[in-house]
Amino acid sequence: MPDPTTTSTSALSRATGRYARAFALPGSLAFSSAGWLGRFPKGSLAIGVLVLVSAQSGSYALGGAVSGALTLALAVTGPLWSRVMDRWGQRRALALSLPVLVAASLGLVAAVLLGAPVWTWFALGILAGAAVLDVGSAVRSRWSAATTDPALRHTAYSVESVADEAAFVVAPPIVTLLASLVHPAAGVLVGLGIGVAGGVALLVQTGTQPALAPVRSAASPTRERLPLGLVGIVAVFATIGGVFGSFNVAAIATAEASGAGAASGLLLSAYSIGSVLTGVVVGAARLPGGPRSRFLVAGAVFGAVVPVLVLAGSLPALIALAFVSGLATSPLLITGSSLVESIAPRSRLTEALAWPPTGIALGATGGSTLSGLAVEALGPQSGFLVTAGSAALGALLTLVTVLLLRRRA
Repeated sequence: MPDPTTTSTSALSRATGRYARAFALPGSLAFSSAGWLGRFPKGSLAIGVLVLVSAQSGSYALGGAVSGALTLALAVTGPLWSRVMDRWGQRRALALSLPVLVAASLGLVAAVLLGAPVWTWFALGILAGAAVLDVGSAVRSRWSAATTDPALRHTAYSVESVADEAAFVVAPPIVTLLASLVHPAAGVLVGLGIGVAGGVALLVQTGTQPALAPVRSAASPTRERLPLGLVGIVAVFATIGGVFGSFNVAAIATAEASGAGAASGLLLSAYSIGSVLTGVVVGAARLPGGPRSRFLVAGAVFGAVVPVLVLAGSLPALIALAFVSGLATSPLLITGSSLVESIAPRSRLTEALAWPPTGIALGATGGSTLSGLAVEALGPQSGFLVTAGSAALGALLTLVTVLLLRRRA
């Protein structure tokens, strides 16, 4: 009979070995670390601007409007910047975007603090959002260029999904804490500084950036098209964003209604911690099946588990179910990214990898809006109905997407 201790130790050794092999690839630790720092503007600017504008104007509605304009610009331009990275290289794209990001962000802070006309706040917020690159897709593209081993790529994409989650877990508390303890603008400035440092660190690492897309001649003006299946994957990621956005609103409303407003942080953290933990485990595991079957299973689990949030009868139960729901989220994010990598043309990989996060951003906007309406009309916990509906729709769209990909294979 095998010794359970020996078996578990062996499994742990194999798991850590996969991460060790991934980070043994030349330059991988450096570009992955820089990429994590470079994610901070995406995770901190919107909430930092919300806090800053709300504090200076006294209007949460205005703060949300300026923050929403920034987020929308970020979502729309992310894939465009990624196309620039595929065509002209990551170094050039970063060299173009970082100065604009710094100038627009500092200009926005100054405009708000000096009481400039409100239209300038929107203009500068949109410009700042438009200057934020999707660093996550840039780093995933570097991983793809670093290895052709499917197992290592799977582990690498798991690392980056965990990095996405970790950035969004760490950035908002830093922003809000600095804004409350130091100055309303401190969160924006610190998040910007960390992100720019990561962007510069990535910019100088030219040795690991992917090869440029080939220039098409006049005789061959067409370029490789993005696969139709990508639309389905982006739609699935939009439902994940719908879960994120609706859950955030419903969690805060439920905690405040129960008289324990501080518990909203526990709810949000429980979901994120669950997602991060699963991401680490999935990244170390050798999963059966191909990218499509993994995506299908992950979507089914997501659609079955997340809706149980509506069954919570108390705050402790809701925290526990939030953690469980988080466990079901990372596998769908990871398998979705792997599926994009497997179907996208090499010449447009960075752009293709940027579209799913855009779906998340747009879905989060819609999810938070619908959840807010549900909370106001039906009560705090009714916002979780939007969360459940988004997850169920995500499972359905996962099935439709996989069937579409199989028909076109």
